Amino acid sequence: MDSYGTATNLSNAAGLNSLASGALANLGTIDNTSALADDYFVEILVANVSESGNKQVLVYATTSVDGTNFSEDTLPANLVRLGAVDITLAAAVRSSAFPVAVAFGGSMPPKVGIIVKNDAGVTLAASGNGAQYRSVTY
Repeated sequence: MDSYGTATNLSNAAGLNSLASGALANLGTIDNTSALADDYFVEILVANVSESGNKQVLVYATTSVDGTNFSEDTLPANLVRLGAVDITLAAAVRSSAFPVAVAFGGSMPPKVGIIVKNDAGVTLAASGNGAQYRSVTY
């Protein structure tokens, strides 16, 4: 029987607010060193914006094996892609839950940073954006 933790806001979820087009933001770290969960689901909320260009927000993960040193989080080539939030609707969009462990071959790293890239073609809204995670143990 699956067991779910409490949905928790990422520590810097406000990093989505007013995020410039093409910019990356580190939304915070999921620390799995105590919970030892099998997986985490990450959900991103993007407030209504008049998008252009690619009309998406890309979601990535960066890892740390030692809990201190993370892979370079300013270069998408060094990140693991979790998914994309399609923001073509004329309303706020909540992503599907992106499973983190699947991106790492089914195993959760000790610590995972969640990075987003604004690929919407415009600056994101100044408020109303968010990001959260929830643990799952199988």
